[in-house]
Amino acid sequence: LQDPPSRIMGALGRVLALAVAAAARPTRSLRPRPRLLASLAGDGNAYVRRVEVGSAAEMEELGKRLSRGVGKGDTILLSGTLGVGKTTLARGFIRGCLGDDSAVVTSPTYLLDNTYEAGAFTVHHMDLYRLKQGADLSILGIAEAVRDCVCLFEWAEGRIDQLLPPERLEIRIEQPEDEIEGGDNPDGLFVSDTFEEGSRNVQLAAHGDRWRQRIDAAR
Repeated sequence: LQDPPSRIMGALGRVLALAVAAAARPTRSLRPRPRLLASLAGDGNAYVRRVEVGSAAEMEELGKRLSRGVGKGDTILLSGTLGVGKTTLARGFIRGCLGDDSAVVTSPTYLLDNTYEAGAFTVHHMDLYRLKQGADLSILGIAEAVRDCVCLFEWAEGRIDQLLPPERLEIRIEQPEDEIEGGDNPDGLFVSDTFEEGSRNVQLAAHGDRWRQRIDAAR
């Protein structure tokens, strides 16, 4: 039998060996990651994935993942209520396109269109809430932007349907019903770049094979 000092030294040796082994293992990334809720065939030609996002950091990370491999002619539609995270996701997407995590990205509500130069292409982030039905879209250059640039549109529903490419990504961001307080911002009088607290359900509806592959790779 070992005497007490020998048993103590042996135990310390085993603890030290475990610590060295743990330090040698590759560390897991601490980057926040959205959680996949479902993957299913959507309506029409859309392929739909649903993910749960628990924080602003996760929403921005989702935007960055979706920016991988984008180029001229890629279009994203963003929908959701005020403060639900549209600008946060757009910020991650645009920073991913620019390769700059410190780039200033704000809501385009008052300017209608914020543009960013990403080297090989221009990114347009447009808020079309104030665009009236029947407005002359040629003045805004939306057709050219959709063809030649990367575009993110907020409040596009029913306003530019005739200009949308068949291949696009439609993103719907919602709060779980038990977390919703208040509602939409019908007058458009307030702008919020703030991600209100609470989890989000994000539906990614891909029209076309390119976006289907991208949302699969964004996991």
